[in-house]
Amino acid sequence: MRVGQADNDDFYSIYSTRVISGRKQALADAYSRRLNAKHTLYCITSEELVKSYKPFVPLLRTSVQQHGGSSKIITNIEKDAILAVNELIEAGAEIKHMDKHTLRRCVIYDNNIAYFSIVEEPIITAEAIENVEQTEGQDLWISSTEAAVIKSARERFLLDWENAIPSADRINELEKGRPIEITRVIKGNNEAVEIYKSLIDTANSQILYLLPSARALIRIKSAAILHSLIDAATTRNVRVSVLCPTDLENQDIIEQIRKVRNIELRSYESTTLTVLITDREHVFTAELRKNTTYNVLEALGLSTYSNSKPTVQSYITLFESLWKQKQLFDELEESHKQLELANEEVKLHNKMQNEFINVAAHELRTPIQPILSLSDILRHKITDAEQHELVNVIFRNATRLQRLAENILDVTKIEGGTLKLDKERFNIIDLISNVVKDYSTEHTNEQQKNKDNKITFSYTTNEKFIPVEADSNKIVQVILNILDNATKFAKKNLQALVVYITVLKIDNDEVIVNVKDNGIGIDIKILPKLFTKFATKSQTGTGLGMFIAKNIIEAHDGKMWAKNNPDGIGATFTFTLPISLKQV
Repeated sequence: MRVGQADNDDFYSIYSTRVISGRKQALADAYSRRLNAKHTLYCITSEELVKSYKPFVPLLRTSVQQHGGSSKIITNIEKDAILAVNELIEAGAEIKHMDKHTLRRCVIYDNNIAYFSIVEEPIITAEAIENVEQTEGQDLWISSTEAAVIKSARERFLLDWENAIPSADRINELEKGRPIEITRVIKGNNEAVEIYKSLIDTANSQILYLLPSARALIRIKSAAILHSLIDAATTRNVRVSVLCPTDLENQDIIEQIRKVRNIELRSYESTTLTVLITDREHVFTAELRKNTTYNVLEALGLSTYSNSKPTVQSYITLFESLWKQKQLFDELEESHKQLELANEEVKLHNKMQNEFINVAAHELRTPIQPILSLSDILRHKITDAEQHELVNVIFRNATRLQRLAENILDVTKIEGGTLKLDKERFNIIDLISNVVKDYSTEHTNEQQKNKDNKITFSYTTNEKFIPVEADSNKIVQVILNILDNATKFAKKNLQALVVYITVLKIDNDEVIVNVKDNGIGIDIKILPKLFTKFATKSQTGTGLGMFIAKNIIEAHDGKMWAKNNPDGIGATFTFTLPISLKQV
């Protein structure tokens, strides 16, 4: 292939690729080719169009109207080019708009020849020419008749044509001030970075910025994009919201940014996309191609720009959703920290409280024991009825105080995991029988003195011997707590409260004890938390009895539960214990 310069058609047939210097020579060459061309493709600046279009209008009209020809033109349509564009369209051309800095100047006639400009912005005089001879100015073109070159140029032109904006939309924008809504893929990373910076430099009110990685922050600092961002916030008072992953590598830059007014930065997880939204009107996106680099051009992958309202709004919604999500996460994290601190304080408070209660309960036991012993001796020595009753009052209340102290100590042991069981093998039938008998006798005496409603205890079992291995004192404590609970909530207008105690053996594996009463039942508000601490509506009880009872039974590998009776009268408390299979 030889490259040269020629002035006649004979020369064209010899050289398939050549250089054409000067606008006059280039236009003359193009005009002569246009005389015989049927289908033409042009990509030229609006200055060139305005300067040179008139000689081509008659040729275009003849080609389209008489020979079925066509002409596609891509140019940057500005206000001073509207007249030329309308005349060319009237003659039969199809014209689209593209930004000047993205134009790739070329001319293609049929499949015969392609022209490429070497000069990005030719020197052109302002006045339009009437014929080719009036052409002046500097320019430099290369023409080629190589089939592969023509095919490549044609494919590139048609790709630009698809991305270009219809002339009617562009003219409407220029004449009526309505911006054209576009969404386009940016062809090269240099152009992408140029748009990237331009959007930040021209932002007036708001910037929403999502960075894909911690290193991306270092890259935009190196490319002076961060400088533009800070300048927008401090000089033009643009409100800037940034979502960016943070690590040790970009920590210093993060601290610098957080000191800048009008910029709020929140840490976020790594992504694969850069999103820049300015003034809620423009959005730039770029895929992350290579995160290991510190160069923005190398890091950018596929990039897009859009000012389409639906597209921009979609990205705004996405960003604001991520922003609020991060805000909620930060608030939850802070709340969690506060809860942890509060929990530690509660634990410390509970520990101190338990220690105090433990000490207080032990201290109570010391004076209670001699009160019980001495009052019991006096009960048996005093013969005067009135004095005997006074001593009984002392004894009963000291007994109650002793049980309260024991309950407090048991709660402390249960919560501290130090509850000890002194297990022995015994017949639970006899144990329950003796407890019920003593409890019944005591309440009978109390009823006679206080003239309370009668309470009847009914104890039945079909067994004579059911061995269990357990702490007998603790089991007695459980039974007493249940009986106390049953008698405490008797209806005042009830003529007789009946407490039914039954003991059954189930499959030689466990014994089941039921305590059923016909009292007022369990309050529905108390029932779900019956076996927790302080679960009571009584003005006299502590609400510890059932908590202690359940924990004692479970410490013996048994179960305990309660329910209101189906007929709506009273409640039933039940517990189970494993049967001892040891042979004596």
